[in-house]
Amino acid sequence: MSDSSIEAQFAPDIDTRWAGEFILEARLLEIPGHRIGDSLSEVNSHCRDADEDAAKAFGDPAEYARVIAAQTSTAPTRWVSLMGPVLLQIVGVVLALQGVGGLVTGIVHPLTWSGLAMLVGLAGGVLLLAFALSRSLGIIVRRPLIGAVLVGVAGALLFAGPYLLLTIESPPLPVTAGIILACGITFMVVGIGLDIRKGRKTDDPISAPGIAPRRSRMKYLTAGTSIAWLLLGATTIILFAPR
Repeated sequence: MSDSSIEAQFAPDIDTRWAGEFILEARLLEIPGHRIGDSLSEVNSHCRDADEDAAKAFGDPAEYARVIAAQTSTAPTRWVSLMGPVLLQIVGVVLALQGVGGLVTGIVHPLTWSGLAMLVGLAGGVLLLAFALSRSLGIIVRRPLIGAVLVGVAGALLFAGPYLLLTIESPPLPVTAGIILACGITFMVVGIGLDIRKGRKTDDPISAPGIAPRRSRMKYLTAGTSIAWLLLGATTIILFAPR
């Protein structure tokens, strides 16, 4: 069976581990995809023609990626703007489920002031997470154990604060369940649209002359996840919520 990995596609004649470490470091350094592909093709051509090992000819792959990055114009990822559409979808799902719950249970005003505070806290948590990612992504990827701890702590803080706000008793907002549901769906649709549009703009596949790039479908992942959570939550509420 042929190897269909990116390493084999762009550098079939060199050690796949060397190529993989180079690609990982190059992505962390935000080297454009076409430059990564060109560099891999150049390394592959040299090693094939000279019958030489990549590590011997070009040294440590991470260090070689840093050399390429120093010679290349790069644009840093704007994590806050990247997470904006995700935030809209999260808020949309929460509002839509609040609306569904109100319609099913007969509660005219299902969203409380503490629920609104929870949404504001959740939004702030997502933005803080985006800022943290922009500062620590390299550590998370290069040090998986430390990364797991950081992600776990960030996740706990992200959800613990808003949950505590939700437990505070407060009067309901004077907004009907139908309007809340409509607002939630609107937030979701806008967030999904922005997410897919931004995904098309930021999709930067590895490419090289004569080699077709592999387009990523990750831009549809968040949208699919949001829709799945909404359907699952709405089904659960409809089946099990007290009337």
